[in-house]
Amino acid sequence: MFIIKRLFAGRLDRKNFIIALFLSVPIFAIILSMVLVSTKNAAISIFVYVLEQFFLISLFVRRFHDSGKSGWWIVLIPLSGGIALIYLFLKGQQEENKYGSVQPQDIRFMDAVLNKL
Repeated sequence: MFIIKRLFAGRLDRKNFIIALFLSVPIFAIILSMVLVSTKNAAISIFVYVLEQFFLISLFVRRFHDSGKSGWWIVLIPLSGGIALIYLFLKGQQEENKYGSVQPQDIRFMDAVLNKL
């Protein structure tokens, strides 16, 4: 439970969000296709898919936190026809907000991911 709570806590700046998004989607797609080809086991495929979605949702929630919005704004993405996605690519708040302080610009993406685990 502690790890799950940490995955959704804090902020993620725009640059690291884009890097994480463009790296994680192809990686999970490759893993999922390898699982499907090698095992043809639906349970493992579903597990990998759920794991990917969980990771992506945590990215979206932390990105909303960077703009000062609640993570529950993720619910508005399908309801608004994707208009809420605009907030994910806008510049975040430059000052500390209730979700944490501003990330230093020199932080590396993998450091941010490994720090959450």
